Amino acid sequence: MEKSRNPKNIFVKECLFTALLILMQSKNFHEITVTELTKKAGVSRMAFYRNYETIEDIIIDYFNTTKLGINENNADKIMYLPNMILRTCEFFYANQELMNDLIHFHMTDLILNAIEAHFHSTFYLLLYSYGFQSDYEISALVGIFFKILIDWTKNGMTENIEQMSITIYDIMTKFDNY
Repeated sequence: MEKSRNPKNIFVKECLFTALLILMQSKNFHEITVTELTKKAGVSRMAFYRNYETIEDIIIDYFNTTKLGINENNADKIMYLPNMILRTCEFFYANQELMNDLIHFHMTDLILNAIEAHFHSTFYLLLYSYGFQSDYEISALVGIFFKILIDWTKNGMTENIEQMSITIYDIMTKFDNY
């Protein structure tokens, strides 16, 4: 069985992720140690190092495995740009605490990298079908999307998910006229 799909491995990763979220509420991310994290998670240091090299890798892995809200239950619906935006906004809203922590600890590069990775893989064909054909166009789109999501998070996500999705879509489609 593949290491990442092993139920025991999945459980260890979930424990580490949950423990990290708890620790980030009371401590600076950069002061959290592997020893402290594994103790809080109830797993061994060896279990941590079997899965990760750094504590940041826990968040990177979470973004990669959750695919920013795109999963087998809704993957068929993301081939439409408004749905892709909606799912990503839902993911941000559901993970508001994590996003706020990453902003607070000046770690938004992890969010940017996750968005960029998904735009260049999961969403590449979708974006291409909407006319975003060069890597530069997709990079610009990533930057816009990232900045709006960060601002939305910083402002307390006062707009609801649907409003935010429509706003992002409207901004993205304004570039059709240029």
